[in-house]
Amino acid sequence: MNARSTPLIASDSDLPPHPCESVNNSEDRSSGWLKSLPVQANGFALGLSGTAMIFLNLREYTRPGVLRQALMILALISAMCSVVNIAVYTLKFALYTRNTIQTDYSTAAGVSSQVSHVVVPMLVAVFYKISSMTGLENNHASLRVAQFLLYASFLLNIVLIWAFLHYCIKNREPPNPLWFPPVVGVGTLAIAGPAVSANDIVVGISLWSGLVLMLITFPIAAIRMIRNPKVADGPEAAILQAPAAFVFLGWTSTNASPSLSYLTGPKAFSPLLFSLSLLGFIITLYSLQVRKNTIKKEFFSPKFAGFTFPSASMANVALLFTQRSRSVTARVVTVVFSLVILLMILVIVSLWARYVCQGRHVSQGHVYGERTNDGEREFAQGEGAMENVSGHATGEAKRCN
Repeated sequence: MNARSTPLIASDSDLPPHPCESVNNSEDRSSGWLKSLPVQANGFALGLSGTAMIFLNLREYTRPGVLRQALMILALISAMCSVVNIAVYTLKFALYTRNTIQTDYSTAAGVSSQVSHVVVPMLVAVFYKISSMTGLENNHASLRVAQFLLYASFLLNIVLIWAFLHYCIKNREPPNPLWFPPVVGVGTLAIAGPAVSANDIVVGISLWSGLVLMLITFPIAAIRMIRNPKVADGPEAAILQAPAAFVFLGWTSTNASPSLSYLTGPKAFSPLLFSLSLLGFIITLYSLQVRKNTIKKEFFSPKFAGFTFPSASMANVALLFTQRSRSVTARVVTVVFSLVILLMILVIVSLWARYVCQGRHVSQGHVYGERTNDGEREFAQGEGAMENVSGHATGEAKRCN
């Protein structure tokens, strides 16, 4: 009875320190926002660069005037938004290199989402086309900078191919849509290379390696997706339409250059690559229909970046292929199709902007996971960048950030 009673409610001084307090005191909210930025920010950057290219290609379907100028301004805005996306993620990588490597490079999905090597050629092509109206394309310094960026992105792509294939071979992961950005993306240097007088050999290697890798991986991935709905069971299924479109854009750009057209081979490649792009688009529509329930459950997540850049590439393929067509019907259908794609991309990008501005990627966490269904391994990326592979408790990691 003489023992001192314990109060029912402990004071703040009596409570044990929470393990996250030191982290919360050392990192402010802005650093947590940046550290948790999903790797798909790169995918949205690529989608925006593809959108800019759509606006520029649509200009060829209009007469000189206000509309043509407006399309150029919209292309510039899209390209600048793409630059902001890629710059913010690059800042995250620079400030949190170790954490980013552990989270964003630890799975096939993470490596596949590192599409900066594809964004750079697309942006170089867009900015070069815009600057051609002012004569800046002949500036020696700007050409050297553009060439340096292309060569650096090409080397980065080689490293990513090695890392990605090493991971997939080790885990016995056969071709699926996640293969296309790092593997077939090697062919995208050919999109901008001819415009900035890149080395003939490098352009040729990029074009033909992209073509060969596409012809190897695309059929396998397409057959697997048709036969097994568990393969790429989510928004990433939309990436299936990307590989042939990437190669077609590179082939068209290279063929348009008088000094490099000899690298493209027979002219029959143009309708062949367009047909493969169209086939990829049709199979993608079927695959999305089969997987619609899973896709609905994941709305809205950063994985919807998989809808943006492949769809933009397909729209650009259609615009370039029918650009010189005399059929009014074909041109009208192409423009309408491109406008629908534009609307879809802009809606998804708007949702992405709201997603990150509200900090949902911070509050919901970001975990790379694996799930196995009937022997098919899929790599899914969640939202935020919170948990690494060191084995920290998931709940505490989410609370800390």
